[in-house]
Amino acid sequence: MELKRYLITLWNWWWLVLVAWITVVISTIVFTYTQIPEYETVVRLVVSPSALTLTDLSELRATTTALDKPIVANTYAEIGQSPTIIQTAWDQLELPPQKAYVVKSSVLPETSIVVITVTGPDPVLVQHLAETVAEQTLAQVAKLYEVYDLTLLDPAMVPTVPIRPNKKLNFGLGVILGLGLSVLAAFLAEYLKTPMERGEQLSIVDTKTGAYKDSYLLRRLRGEISRSKRVQRPFVVGVVRLENFEEMIDGFSPEARQMILKQVVQLFKQDLPEENLIAQWRGDMLALLMPDVDLPDAQRVLQKVQNRLNWTTFEVGESGFKLNFTSKFGLASYGLNGVSPEGLIDQAEEALQK
Repeated sequence: MELKRYLITLWNWWWLVLVAWITVVISTIVFTYTQIPEYETVVRLVVSPSALTLTDLSELRATTTALDKPIVANTYAEIGQSPTIIQTAWDQLELPPQKAYVVKSSVLPETSIVVITVTGPDPVLVQHLAETVAEQTLAQVAKLYEVYDLTLLDPAMVPTVPIRPNKKLNFGLGVILGLGLSVLAAFLAEYLKTPMERGEQLSIVDTKTGAYKDSYLLRRLRGEISRSKRVQRPFVVGVVRLENFEEMIDGFSPEARQMILKQVVQLFKQDLPEENLIAQWRGDMLALLMPDVDLPDAQRVLQKVQNRLNWTTFEVGESGFKLNFTSKFGLASYGLNGVSPEGLIDQAEEALQK
């Protein structure tokens, strides 16, 4: 049942789900295509013992053992990303340093391979900068250790595809995020709608008796007249008067009067179809709106309700008093003749007097 309620909520707010989803997807597309593409290239350098300086087997063994530790390779990697090397590379390219370009250097795990990575918006300049940084790193390392060589393993290539933005990933996330946010928007709208409906109900219903207010009855009548013209279906307006009501409750408090009216309204709600509307009208009278019925059917329904009302005993709070009422009703059918809501009720009151 919970799943069914969720599905009903989504169906009721399908337009909000669609609008929210489209908004997020379009925002993702705009964000993706307005980003500046970022390209990346790498240079790989390898550290190895120098054949020119190693004269015996023991020295070769010691040098190889030292390479097993990351000290030498890490030192070369730090040289590759030092500010001095990067500045020298920019000077060699005869360009001022630009913040949009980032140079990083690291050692591949469990190897003696140094990787210099350069990212930036211009693929050609990225490749030139990577090559120049690698050249400056090789020149600087040549001055440090004669027992180790740092040589070029893989040169930098001109990147053809940007690493950012990742259009496929962005679009996929946009679709998923849009779906999630749209569903959340639907449930939030449903949550906010409930207090509004309660507030609206408080403004159109007399909470002390449970009957609708007369102002809401007139508003609904105008809407029902319009609907009746459109679908070519009749409806009936009725007024019900409790005979001698004011005389019988004379001396009781206003609260007791409201309590009795509440019981009467509850009786009508139990016996009338759910789509019927019951409202207060001028003191001891109630007004009824009965959609999609003709006059004979409305008369039969109200006669049954009237019989039950006449035989029902109503208690006056905790006082112990019990009262019985008789009632009379008058009906008027809307016949597509252009009468106003007030005119319909006047016709029902005339029928009541007769």
